[in-house]
Amino acid sequence: MAGSSTVTVANSILWSADASKNIYNNATLNISYSDVQQPDGVYTGTGNKNADPQFTNAAGSDYSLSGSSSPAVEAGNNQVYWDAVNGGLPLTGAVDLAGSPRLYGTAIDMGAYEFDASSLPVRWISFEGHIGEGRLTTLRWKAEETNTQRYELERSADARLFYHLAEVPAAGRGITAYQFPDPLPVNGIAYYRIRQVDLDGAFSYSSIVSVRAAGGIALRAYPNPTREAVTVELDPAYAGSRVRLVSIAGVVLQEITVKEPVFSIPLDGYPAGMYLLHTADGKVVRMVKE
Repeated sequence: MAGSSTVTVANSILWSADASKNIYNNATLNISYSDVQQPDGVYTGTGNKNADPQFTNAAGSDYSLSGSSSPAVEAGNNQVYWDAVNGGLPLTGAVDLAGSPRLYGTAIDMGAYEFDASSLPVRWISFEGHIGEGRLTTLRWKAEETNTQRYELERSADARLFYHLAEVPAAGRGITAYQFPDPLPVNGIAYYRIRQVDLDGAFSYSSIVSVRAAGGIALRAYPNPTREAVTVELDPAYAGSRVRLVSIAGVVLQEITVKEPVFSIPLDGYPAGMYLLHTADGKVVRMVKE
């Protein structure tokens, strides 16, 4: 969408893999009942959201909704849809982009694909996390399974970029309760979700739960001052995100993808002075090279 035209959007998903992109391209939008990606807050309009829609495989261009925990499921507005396609009268027999019924349940889904919960191999009953001694999290969940193979636990520092934490085998059938102790302490806040995988490879996501721990170190750099290198310590949930080394003038000198909670950044070749370390979610540490 470009130019200064006004575009009306409803029951849709406007979401990019790159959160820094301007997906509106300066167009004037009248948006309602849609999931719209923004750096923060919710796009102005009735019924809008700003939450990961949980596409099945966006990298593979599969923009169907992966599970009933998607915030887009049952979040659209039927009347708005009927107004647009059938003169305001209820419409039966309509299909989505994949040819499946456009309405499953009580409300239309946001986006081009309707999610059919009857096709899932698991029904999520509960999922919760609790902080205990040593800032360690215990995850507990219960599900009703049909040919379920495993649960893949994921953790994040910002509820957007998740990394693989552990894998738990599933009982396969019936209602089963599970428990998993996260061996990595929480610094500040951590987010968890579970990717359930069926025997035939189909999968769905649980809802996202968060836990918060008082104290702890979210970002630490030492020794400080330093001469040759600096050791960086981060909450394990930052795995997969990026840390930038920036000069005091604002020039980005290095951008490092976090693979381990503790890693080293060489400072050879840089003059003595002050430098800044930036995390993807805005945390900053000042350090000095002698």
